[in-house]
Amino acid sequence: MSDAGAGTSQARGSQGGGQQVDPGRKYGTMVNNNVNHWKCIFCYKVLTAGISRLKQHLVGGHKNAKKCPICPEHVRAKLQNYMVKKAEEIAALAMQFQPAVREEDVEDVDADQPKRKGIKRKNRGPLDKFVTSMPPDVLKGAKRESLWRHSKVVL
Repeated sequence: MSDAGAGTSQARGSQGGGQQVDPGRKYGTMVNNNVNHWKCIFCYKVLTAGISRLKQHLVGGHKNAKKCPICPEHVRAKLQNYMVKKAEEIAALAMQFQPAVREEDVEDVDADQPKRKGIKRKNRGPLDKFVTSMPPDVLKGAKRESLWRHSKVVL
């Protein structure tokens, strides 16, 4: 008698305007009462990343989960439609709550102030302990001297 009462209260709670029950839960069983571990009822594979991973496993085509080889086609279609509809709802909700930007709220950035760039340190490896590079000023001077020597004309 207590089982029947628990079942009806659970059914009323899910239909009574509360959270919508995910259709992926019909096709999997929870492992050890852990909401992150689900077992596929078709191939008995245990998935350890929640109900979303179970749905990806049943639908197939996702890199996160291998496609269930035994899942019926009508289940795939049902879950695929649900996942697409849910993604559209989430995108619409995100667009709805984007703040509107007014011209009064935007501040002009002064073009007169130059932007400072941080000096990037040279990455040093293990061989740099033994080999030192010459500063750029020294190299420019050495290049000028070699050009000067070759351009002298002897009379």
